[in-house]
Amino acid sequence: MTREDFENLEVGKTFNVGYVTLRVEEADSCYGCYFEEFLESMYLECRELPNEIMPNCSNVTRKDNKNVIFVEVEEDVK
Repeated sequence: MTREDFENLEVGKTFNVGYVTLRVEEADSCYGCYFEEFLESMYLECRELPNEIMPNCSNVTRKDNKNVIFVEVEEDVK
């Protein structure tokens, strides 16, 4: 996967950040985004993270012109 592909990861696709799997979902706001909730406790904003960690989320920076959030995917434990 190229950097550009990752930065514009399609809605429905998943990616990993450490041991956490996240899914790209279309949204109207940042509410419910894994990064918003996680970074808020550290007084950081998602735009302060490098693009190697998370894809673009704003319609202004994405090729598909969609606003997206990243939601944690719960894995089935068997």
